[in-house]
Amino acid sequence: MGGRVTPEEAEAAIAAAARDPRFDPAFDDLVLGGDETDFSAFDTERIRRFVAAFDRHIRAHPLYDGTPTRTAIVLTHPGNRGMLRLIGALYETEAEVPEEVQTFASLTDAAHWLGRDPAALAAYRR
Repeated sequence: MGGRVTPEEAEAAIAAAARDPRFDPAFDDLVLGGDETDFSAFDTERIRRFVAAFDRHIRAHPLYDGTPTRTAIVLTHPGNRGMLRLIGALYETEAEVPEEVQTFASLTDAAHWLGRDPAALAAYRR
């Protein structure tokens, strides 16, 4: 992920992922963004729409069984981490799908939170 990310692009990515036959609605996810990733298009209302779209796509999936999911978002820029923390807060208060979202400054911290081997995730990133 890089450059300016719009809410519409994020929603389209979720919709495309949910259509993939390999998609598992009970996933734990790792999202990597760099310093060049710009989330400035996400205001509170757009984040609410993004959370609602995520809920809609997950709940509509035939394999969805209510299993909680976790998403670790790695962003090095402090401003981006702050914006994405708002997504996590809205999931806690507004989402119907049980989803925990945490932001991290390092892949190692995110991997530990997901219970994964940081070296294996670093190799996957390449």
